[in-house]
Amino acid sequence: MMGLLALLSLVAGAAVLVIDNRRRRLPVFAFPLLEIDRWSLRQLLIASFLTLFAELAFIRWIAVEIRVFAYFKNLALLVCFLGFGLGCALAQRGVKMLLSPAVITLLVALVRAPIPGRDRFFELLSGNLGAAGDIEIWKTGLRWNSENFLVAAAVVYLLLFLLVASFIPLGQIVSRQINLAPRALHAYSWNLAGSLAGIVIFFAACREMLPPTVWLGGVLVGWVLL
Repeated sequence: MMGLLALLSLVAGAAVLVIDNRRRRLPVFAFPLLEIDRWSLRQLLIASFLTLFAELAFIRWIAVEIRVFAYFKNLALLVCFLGFGLGCALAQRGVKMLLSPAVITLLVALVRAPIPGRDRFFELLSGNLGAAGDIEIWKTGLRWNSENFLVAAAVVYLLLFLLVASFIPLGQIVSRQINLAPRALHAYSWNLAGSLAGIVIFFAACREMLPPTVWLGGVLVGWVLL
């Protein structure tokens, strides 16, 4: 169900983007840029909250959906940090506000796509990445298959790339707002407050046993507020 909703949202969002860009005589899939030129505490708090909440949500969600990420949870963590760090490095550039929700929707659509054999395919990813004649761990087997390995590596690379891309705009917003703040240390304190709030709210969502649909829906709502 979540995959079907993600696919429908992706198609609807792409249609709106294409129509809007054609009206403004822009390239078909050009994302509008947001130039951040003034200090906004509200924007800093929401972006800081969203960074930690989305990070925890993605680490938990993707580890459940795809076994190889359950073995290497730190990999998803590092990838999220990489995307945020790239955003900080690109703070002076215009922020593609629609990039992150579009990438998130695409990621969910790929992982939860309602197609036959999806679960089996993702289940075999770890085996295809780890099988070799001198190792047998996590039931990867002993037979090496180069074609299966390349397909599995390409899928994992795509998923990691989408995770990186989804955090770049957040890094841009947080870094730019801290740079624009009258007092950088004061802004950094608010950044920490928003981040802690993201951790606490995600903990509360897990405590209440809310499903991943609520987590990822909350991430998209956060982008709407931004």
